Amino acid sequence: MKLFSLTLFKQQRLLSRTVLVAALVLFVALPTYRAKALTITPRLEMNANPGETVHEAFRVQNEQRQSLTYFISYANFSSQDETGNPFFSSKAEDLATWITSVSSITVGPGETKDIPIAINVPVNADPGGHYAAIFLQTTPPDQSKETQVAISAKLGTLILLRVGGEFLQDADILEFATLKRQRVFSSLPVTFYYRFQNTGEDHVKPLGDLLVSNSIGRTSKILPANPVDGSVLPKSIRKFETSWVHAGPPINEKVEESLVKPPTDFWGAAKYQWQNFALGKYKAELSIVYGTQELKSQNAEFTFFIVPWQLLSIVIPSSIVALLILWLLIKRYNRYVIKRAQKTSK
Repeated sequence: MKLFSLTLFKQQRLLSRTVLVAALVLFVALPTYRAKALTITPRLEMNANPGETVHEAFRVQNEQRQSLTYFISYANFSSQDETGNPFFSSKAEDLATWITSVSSITVGPGETKDIPIAINVPVNADPGGHYAAIFLQTTPPDQSKETQVAISAKLGTLILLRVGGEFLQDADILEFATLKRQRVFSSLPVTFYYRFQNTGEDHVKPLGDLLVSNSIGRTSKILPANPVDGSVLPKSIRKFETSWVHAGPPINEKVEESLVKPPTDFWGAAKYQWQNFALGKYKAELSIVYGTQELKSQNAEFTFFIVPWQLLSIVIPSSIVALLILWLLIKRYNRYVIKRAQKTSK
């Protein structure tokens, strides 16, 4: 019985942590996290010098019809994987111990409040990036139990602090291609990715464009290299994706639009290929810059082909038949003209 209870307890702990990670991943993936109860402003990016105290505020909005009280806590985070998901540490050190604010906040129905915070940077703080999260939860941190209910009510916002001084800023593109390194496509969309490695001591935000040009060098599409406005933490790798979804003007791509899956049936696919026509060899050129001390650049290229075979299997035979009919009509017309000319000469 004790063994069963211990196993159940471990499973509950694992489930609780899974729920926490899932909730935080959702928050990090979106610029603004929105739940039924609370809306929190985006992450805070700040600069400070050793020994300096900086002040900032983040905004919360209660979307329910009753007052809510949230308790505030802090935790450091680092990069967990290449998706940009954070790994939170329970150790009381670094930036999480430099933050001060009110211990709790009560927000009335439909009310919006700004919560001020202060960051007291130690004199001996290491130059470069420091990272922490501010959590809001419905139970006091020292009394909350690690249960699914308590954890699921824990929301937060991230703080990216850059401490001034001499520190290394360096990064490079490890890989650039289409998903699964696919070279031949039958239609749009085409999704690109690149893996960006930060080998420096501060977070960097890659900025720039991905330019797609056709076989004659004409620009087909210009895509943002960092559509999620994400940063790469020190000593980590992050994977970014951007998609060429629709044909049309080069700079009129809606990158936030969900990818539309082309129809799988033959005629539907052919119609989709006609509406988003793309054919031939293409070159994707990635050009990004990064850094705050001195802008640095990185570039990469990838070639691929789009062959809309369903559309071509209709257009080519139809064109051949049309040309054949036209040739026969012209031939017949020429015979008619010749015969008429012969009759006239007699």
